[in-house]
Amino acid sequence: MCANPLKLQDELDAVAAADWLHIDIMDGHLVPNFTFGIEATQRIINYTPLKCEIHLMSDKPFEHLDLFISLAPDIITIHPEVIHDPLRVIYKIKSAGIKAGIAINPSISLNNLSELLREVDQFIIMGVNPGFIGQKLLKPSLTKALHLANILKHQNLNQDIILDGGVKLDNLHVIYESQVDGIVVGTGIFHHSGGTEEAVKQFKQTTRNLHKTLT
Repeated sequence: MCANPLKLQDELDAVAAADWLHIDIMDGHLVPNFTFGIEATQRIINYTPLKCEIHLMSDKPFEHLDLFISLAPDIITIHPEVIHDPLRVIYKIKSAGIKAGIAINPSISLNNLSELLREVDQFIIMGVNPGFIGQKLLKPSLTKALHLANILKHQNLNQDIILDGGVKLDNLHVIYESQVDGIVVGTGIFHHSGGTEEAVKQFKQTTRNLHKTLT
């Protein structure tokens, strides 16, 4: 959602060295904004050589799930707090051979997610209230990420924890101190003064250095 929509192909080329492409799908209900539809998302996935994650910000994901599964992304992430039966959605995603993730908003307690811990492949901790770009990182999200890391370790689970939102070069150190495994970067890359391609290089180099320092 942070890329320039009038230069989307150029933006995709510029992030070719990234590890993943994170595609935000917003329905205007769960969050007060809209992004890509099915056709645009399909074109993006077909064009990029990167692994793709669909972050489905919808309050009725099951109604659209077959369409997004048909796009064959590598992972689909949902917001379980708005779904009557999140396990049903998770199992449907995984039965299609696609990894399933859950996104955890700042207002959502980890205590509400205990039955899902062993069922998903990835956790996204939202560092901001989703919907709009350019927000500052909420520090309680880092505490939540660290808490989740401790829970997973205690239960002998090893899924990745990803922080999404408010990620900048100058706060990467405190982010990785919260024991996250990866980051989703928006404006920090696409609005970088040195250009998108240079931003990807800087983020990758900085994260590599931090992994060496913190491990």
